[in-house]
Amino acid sequence: MDLPIDEPFSCNPGVLEVRGEDNLVVLLDDFVDGNHDLIKTVITLFLKANEAVIETRLHIKTVSFLVFVSVHEVVFFVLIHFVLVKLNVVHIISQKNFSRMLNPQGILFAKKEGGKTMVDPKKIKIVFTDIDGTLYSHVTKRVPPSAVEAIQALQKKGIKVFLCSGRNYYLIRKSGVLNLVKPDGLVTMNGSNAIIENTIIYRHPIPSEVVDKMVMFAKRLKFGLTLIEENEGHINLIDERVIHAHEQYGTRFPQPRTYPDHYDRVVYQMIAFIDQFEEDLIAPQLTGCKTARWDKYAVDVMLEDSDKAKGIESVLEYLGLERENALSLGDGNNDAEMLRYTGISVAMGKAGDKAKKAADFVTDDIDEDGWANAFKKLGLI
Repeated sequence: MDLPIDEPFSCNPGVLEVRGEDNLVVLLDDFVDGNHDLIKTVITLFLKANEAVIETRLHIKTVSFLVFVSVHEVVFFVLIHFVLVKLNVVHIISQKNFSRMLNPQGILFAKKEGGKTMVDPKKIKIVFTDIDGTLYSHVTKRVPPSAVEAIQALQKKGIKVFLCSGRNYYLIRKSGVLNLVKPDGLVTMNGSNAIIENTIIYRHPIPSEVVDKMVMFAKRLKFGLTLIEENEGHINLIDERVIHAHEQYGTRFPQPRTYPDHYDRVVYQMIAFIDQFEEDLIAPQLTGCKTARWDKYAVDVMLEDSDKAKGIESVLEYLGLERENALSLGDGNNDAEMLRYTGISVAMGKAGDKAKKAADFVTDDIDEDGWANAFKKLGLI
């Protein structure tokens, strides 16, 4: 039953009624019993009305009873009862308000990747910002003055600012960023470390057997491998791939050293200088690990349960804050988890698709004052 979206119609009165693109009423007492034509119609209407509801914010017009809608690809599984919504891309409503309108337990409705809805900016008490490509421009080789001023303005209002990077403390310091901004803390090595007032409050290293396996792959396949510790980073060799990746970000690489078969130092993150084909071969062999590519020839390797969101969670717990009090900014694949996690999330103008899909909105490019403009848009400075 594939009906035109712009024509009002009804199907089994009291079960489904649709008027144009705006209103959808579904009474589901009989819906789950297997009316496949009706299910197909609802899916078709959702997709036609908004090109995919999961990418659209919802404004609630009228609500009765309760609905649980699970979105997987283009299939909707509808359980319990019903919801009446007005699809509108202009009006934005917080998930908590959305939930209170429905029932005390809340509603599960995936409007976008991660199913997160942006909170009220007035609730923000802490900011987590990526460095490379977000706060630090690799075009101008600096932190934009507007971003420095914005950070100072936020801190004067009592809003804490943390740097949240794939770099360890040593590489953050080498970038020169700490000469321009004075963060309230750091989340380093893609969330494996969290530092407040020079005290490490959270550690999550990679098991030594996983490190040893990666060293074995690097030796046999002869690729560059950086092992990142709390305050140091070591590499086994320098080749064209290593040079290519570092040149993209203007970073230096350490003097190469030969790794022993058993690496007896604590490692929090690894960088493998390999292409996508090699990553696809190696990654499945690294139990409990995941990858995040940041260059054609470079990929971060970290624990599956370790990412920037995990590091942020440890900071919030330490400070007695909730995720709705946090705002994050990022541009890379390794920023997606934190962008989905925090109450408000911002992707930079030239961010990758994964980061943009995870964020609440996209600001201007870093070199067009995008960092500061995001906070102006939110009314925080």
